[in-house]
Amino acid sequence: MNKIKYNFDDFVAFLICLIPPLTILGPAIPDLIISIAGISFLVKITSQREFTYLNDNLFKVSLLMWFYFLLTTIFNQSLENTFNFSYIKEFNFRIIFYFRFILFYLAFVYFFNKSKFSFNLFFKIIIITYSFVVLDTFFQYFKGEDIFGFTPTERGMGTSTRLSGPFNDELIPGSYLYRFLFIFILGLIYFFKDNKYINFILTFSIVLSVLIIFLTGERSAFILSVFGLFILFILNKNYRNILSISSLAVLILIVVALVLNPVLKKRMIDYTLFQMGISDKWAGSDKSYLELLGKSKAKFIDSPHGAHYEVAYEIWKDNKFFGIGLKKFRVVCDNKKYENLTSALKKQRCSTHPHNTYLEVISETGIVGLFFFLLFIFTIFNKYLFHINIKEDIFILLLILTIFLRLWPIIPTGSFFTNSSSIHFWFTLGLLNYFYQYKRNKK
Repeated sequence: MNKIKYNFDDFVAFLICLIPPLTILGPAIPDLIISIAGISFLVKITSQREFTYLNDNLFKVSLLMWFYFLLTTIFNQSLENTFNFSYIKEFNFRIIFYFRFILFYLAFVYFFNKSKFSFNLFFKIIIITYSFVVLDTFFQYFKGEDIFGFTPTERGMGTSTRLSGPFNDELIPGSYLYRFLFIFILGLIYFFKDNKYINFILTFSIVLSVLIIFLTGERSAFILSVFGLFILFILNKNYRNILSISSLAVLILIVVALVLNPVLKKRMIDYTLFQMGISDKWAGSDKSYLELLGKSKAKFIDSPHGAHYEVAYEIWKDNKFFGIGLKKFRVVCDNKKYENLTSALKKQRCSTHPHNTYLEVISETGIVGLFFFLLFIFTIFNKYLFHINIKEDIFILLLILTIFLRLWPIIPTGSFFTNSSSIHFWFTLGLLNYFYQYKRNKK
């Protein structure tokens, strides 16, 4: 039996496979893998003169967008006379080296094309990792701690409204599951497409996944997951029976969970309706907040996210064309000129970012930056969505859906430019690019 000899390309492809499980430990190691893959890709194509990989419109638009973001940040610093090493280290280094994610988008395809690995290993790792997070978080919900002994804490204190799963003190298992939900479904279809129990496997997996995301108390993750499954139901009739049964089962289980867990109901239902100004039930035990409002019901603008949105809008009004520079929201939001907001929680207006991707882009990079960002989004969908058969290309559709949900403008989001967010986004984009290239080559 001949032994397979593995080379450097196989090694990098294997490292890329490890990104989903290693993300549980934090963004540092996955970020290092992305950097290794990006730099290695650049060295490889230069030494072998395989520059055809760079002939990608999305890659070119991404570089253009990155260059503008870097330019406007430096421009704003020059206006403020803040060119010193500590300031550059704080705001420029992350932006300067952001191009590693753009290189990774191409490196993903390059190393999987060159390596001897099949996608069996890749999807095995996805399915095992995702299932582990689901089961570990489920265990924590009932036992109060996960299998490692981690208990959910918020601001240094234990919390009964959120879960952390295997993420220790980070309350993000719902976000992790939502981000990888459709990649997980893709993996199940890839492995079990010829299995006679495929419908049961998919139904059970979707029901358990969505239920756990709900139990984590992460409202945005839950809403986006349900929204994504609804879009899949509309676009692909082959999975409508599975999604219909899954939806009914999830609805029943959620009702049961809300009846048995009043604390969860308070967060997921009462607090949401209160923030929307539909109900005042949540505020029954928070009289000081009602006194601050001077009214019996809140509006969204009176919530913490509402205050972030309002100050981001005011910042943009003062810096319409070029913004204030990336990563600067956290500094400028504290300016005294923004103390007279209409939000009842204007004293809580500051954060590391506005909790909305588009408000983050327009406040920190201006109208010009928003134009480049929208061009970037258009290029993604123009390349991948408008040239596929939605009913047949389920793999590509699931990955496009993952990207679409990350770019959805209404639900509060994390910062688009943090390492953890960028790792998942460009990982998904690289995977999408690989399947798209595979489909074209197969034809």
